[in-house]
Amino acid sequence: MCSAVILTIIRALLVLAVGRLALLSGVQLGLGIVLFALAIRTATIDSPQNRITGRHPKMLNTSLLKLLGLVMITDFAVSFDNLVAIVAVTTHVAAVAIGVFFSIVPLLLLLPVITKVFTEMPWVQIIASGVMTQTAVKAMMKDPFIRDRLPAHSVNPAHVSLIAAVLFVAIEFAMYIRKIRATRK
Repeated sequence: MCSAVILTIIRALLVLAVGRLALLSGVQLGLGIVLFALAIRTATIDSPQNRITGRHPKMLNTSLLKLLGLVMITDFAVSFDNLVAIVAVTTHVAAVAIGVFFSIVPLLLLLPVITKVFTEMPWVQIIASGVMTQTAVKAMMKDPFIRDRLPAHSVNPAHVSLIAAVLFVAIEFAMYIRKIRATRK
């Protein structure tokens, strides 16, 4: 519940600044890069042997403060487009805070279920990382630094991000299948 309150406060405050942030060159590019790095980390699946024995060689060894910072950065990177849309509709921070709080609480309550699904069905983790990749590429292509260097109307960001996501998922699935085959030998 504490994390829901913290994320609510941060998102509500970001509504005040996000309109100007979206116009700055490099902001969406940076957020896209961070989100893509998180997608790579999300797609990294332990071998079936490690899941069976309970050994986790890549466990996070970090403090609660660092973990909270990672969650906040991820939340901001994923929700940046939504924040821009919210600013276009309203700047009433209280209304935004209430809406954000009531959207975050159910997600946090479902976190144990999501974690269990990721653990028992690794392919879901790969698909989720593909969605993160698509969001990251869209964000990077919307950044003024990238957008202004592309020929007008020659590249559709939605198509490029979808192709990137499909390629990413295909590569990750191939790597996962290879890991499974290697552990069976």
